[in-house]
Amino acid sequence: MKLLLLLSIFSNIVVFSQSGLDVKYTTNNEGTKFQSELFYSNESSLYINYTKDIKPGTAHFNDRDEMVGEMIESREEFFKDFKKDSVYSESNISYVTKKILKESLKFDWKIDYSKTKTILNYNCFQAKTEFRGRSYTAFFSKDLKIPDGPRKFANLPGLILELKEDSGKLEITATSISDFKGKIHTQLNISSAKNLDSLISEAKNLYYSTKEKIEKESNSHIHTDFSSRLEVFDLN
Repeated sequence: MKLLLLLSIFSNIVVFSQSGLDVKYTTNNEGTKFQSELFYSNESSLYINYTKDIKPGTAHFNDRDEMVGEMIESREEFFKDFKKDSVYSESNISYVTKKILKESLKFDWKIDYSKTKTILNYNCFQAKTEFRGRSYTAFFSKDLKIPDGPRKFANLPGLILELKEDSGKLEITATSISDFKGKIHTQLNISSAKNLDSLISEAKNLYYSTKEKIEKESNSHIHTDFSSRLEVFDLN
């Protein structure tokens, strides 16, 4: 009887090698839903958002002043090198978007082991952190001993299976986990990466030169609100 009970408890739990994992997620970014995927192997990982973008040369404004155009498949990549404690991605800082940004993987997580949730049959614990002007809540599983997760988030004692921005701006939930035996390949030009201070300095210079030109032409003062972005960089 005890043996049957144990088999019943663990029958839905799949054991993975954890030297390499392929984790699929569903992402909801302010009402826009798309699929995401994390590939982890040999102390590096690649997280991909599979999105759509307007094809270059087709963008135009419709009658409601909305930017429209021919939509094509696109992808947003986040490459993590755990040996170098670094994450690489395309910058989303205004005025220097598409440039490659190199950042540290350090996060100040506050773990609460009293708050749990079951995701994909894994027991998960709650952790909270602040990042770029926003608050996030994650649920991670210690049964999956990989310190990784969606986007830039990492360095918990287990894989992040759910991540939410506390105001509802972003929600990411794992939908499946399988073994991954391939090699990590990123389309990002890692060799051209710049650190955060360098890109912010470059962005501020471009912002102020553009702002000064517009203010001179319009004879008025301009203040740009950057707070609506997922990662808040105030260039004022």
